[in-house]
Amino acid sequence: MLYGRPVSGRAPNMIDGGHYLWDMQLVQWLVPTVASVVAVILSAYALLATRSHNRRALFLDMHAKMLDPEIFRGRRVLLEKINSLEDARALREADPLQYELVNRAVAMLDVLACYVRRGYLDRTLVLEEWGYLYAAAWPHGRYFLLARHQDLGHDRLPWPHLRAFGPVAVAWTLRHKRQQESAHHDEVLALQLLAASNSQPEQPVTTHSTETATQPLD
Repeated sequence: MLYGRPVSGRAPNMIDGGHYLWDMQLVQWLVPTVASVVAVILSAYALLATRSHNRRALFLDMHAKMLDPEIFRGRRVLLEKINSLEDARALREADPLQYELVNRAVAMLDVLACYVRRGYLDRTLVLEEWGYLYAAAWPHGRYFLLARHQDLGHDRLPWPHLRAFGPVAVAWTLRHKRQQESAHHDEVLALQLLAASNSQPEQPVTTHSTETATQPLD
């Protein structure tokens, strides 16, 4: 011992102690933070999974409703018997039962469009499943819509979602038909070229042999 201080041995290191305390504080801060982040990620994943499941269930439910026999008959009557405003008025007077079937079918189309506009159903999926049907029904539905408006006597037209989605379905159908026709043309052309190449006769393969002539030695 020299002047009351130890000669040998390691003196206390305040820097190391400070680092240790800082590391402990960092760990105490990181653990709950990481746990919170993981909880948020899991909650978001569960929310997305639930939303996807709900949209799938809603799509299947709507698909079943669109195939309901009365809804189907109402669409058939709409397509076959209502080609003008006068047809819609005449149907209302001549056959109230069929008129009501058409009313239910058109109302279901409006509900379908409402679900699409509010994001409950995927727009592309709905167009792929019912786009052609919607586009075919829309021109007839306009006449029925006007007749229904006169029947109800309201200041505003009924079925706003139908009126907004009808032209969208028509435009999508025209564009999709052009794409299908172009793809069909390309496929037919490719098949024709393939058939033409297969029908060409195979050329015989000839081998040329070289003969070496030996000259007599003098």
